[in-house]
Amino acid sequence: MASRSEAICISANIAEQVFPDQCSVEGEWHKLEEFWGGEKQRLQDVEAQTLSNSLEKHLMYDDCIYEPSPMNSLKEGFSSEVDLRMIKGEDIKDIPTSYVIGGFAPHEFIVIGTYVDKNILAGFQYKVRKNLTDEYLFDGKAQHLETVGLGYGKRLTFEGDSLNENDNYFWSDSRVHGYGFTFQAISSNAVFRIQDTTTKQDIGRIVINSPSVSPDVEISTVVQDGGKIEKRVAVHFSCDVVLSSSCTQQNVFVEDVVAKGEAVMVRGGATSNARVVKIVLDEFIMERCILLPEE
Repeated sequence: MASRSEAICISANIAEQVFPDQCSVEGEWHKLEEFWGGEKQRLQDVEAQTLSNSLEKHLMYDDCIYEPSPMNSLKEGFSSEVDLRMIKGEDIKDIPTSYVIGGFAPHEFIVIGTYVDKNILAGFQYKVRKNLTDEYLFDGKAQHLETVGLGYGKRLTFEGDSLNENDNYFWSDSRVHGYGFTFQAISSNAVFRIQDTTTKQDIGRIVINSPSVSPDVEISTVVQDGGKIEKRVAVHFSCDVVLSSSCTQQNVFVEDVVAKGEAVMVRGGATSNARVVKIVLDEFIMERCILLPEE
């Protein structure tokens, strides 16, 4: 990426000066102290504990509250070409830390420090990018997220190749610049039936080649009764198409068709992976069609 930027964890008075329209910061540090509560005594006993992440270590020492001027902070941390914004843990009912961030793509969900975007949910697939780089975890492949841990540095565990030993995990505060999560609804080689919405008849099938010609964009999330979760996602993919004719009994094969639509995904329970239940097509070689997963 051309721009260079990094996140800065800032205190309340800095946030007020840099982002006066976004903050109501009176008493911010009192809320943070209250949130830590019983953790304070534990953190004071440095010798008796083994630290698992960098954030707790920083919280123990006075230099974590050094406050350079707002202007100097921004000059040192961010390129002038980067659009800055602030995220606050209290907005997602989590630890009330604040971060000035830049370098994330508009479609990416943010993981940095104590902060994990509320739309990142177990059971769904994500590609994970190291912010400020073009480097992706897991060889650039989308993986199902299994769990999001609790605490300061939250452990994010993804589906692994082995049931006995899974190394596909990291902590939210492992990297000072954070991580960008890109949602991915469908997978390569997935097969769908093409249904004519007028006749309700199947008219062919597709096989996914590239699941994301451009990144998926999440439209909405709804939590239903019983913990069932439904997400709607804008998808842009390429596929091979086989169209069938009931009249001539002949098939027509079309390679590498690019399509756009809205995928509806459902996760049935906290321990299950989400699945695509249908894709309503906006752009396709046929009109008035939806895609349904092949059982």
